[in-house]
Amino acid sequence: MTYSGEVTVGGPADVHELPDLMITKIAVGPMNNNAYLLRCRATDEQLLIDAANDAETLLGTIGEDGIASVVTTHQHGDHWQALAEVVTATRARVRTRAARTPRASRCRPTSWSTTATRSGWARSS
Repeated sequence: MTYSGEVTVGGPADVHELPDLMITKIAVGPMNNNAYLLRCRATDEQLLIDAANDAETLLGTIGEDGIASVVTTHQHGDHWQALAEVVTATRARVRTRAARTPRASRCRPTSWSTTATRSGWARSS
């Protein structure tokens, strides 16, 4: 089956299979957010991009193999609403701009250096 990338909330995930990587795309939550599960074919390690919403669906997609990390792409609340539950269930590392689980009051762009804003990973001192 050809990868289309078209997903809807409550519908099936779409899987893009590459030689070294499998990318599973799923839509979750009332804002129809996309979440991506990346799986390395060499190591079987998995990484989730945006634990946006609906932890139950995300955990079902992750499966028994778990995940090594969760990446939060940016600080909008609709991109991390299931983060705490997914991390608690999987013990995954969190990769995000915020030092802790994001909240709007802690996620002020002015607290990041120009380099950090561009790369999204380093906290300014």
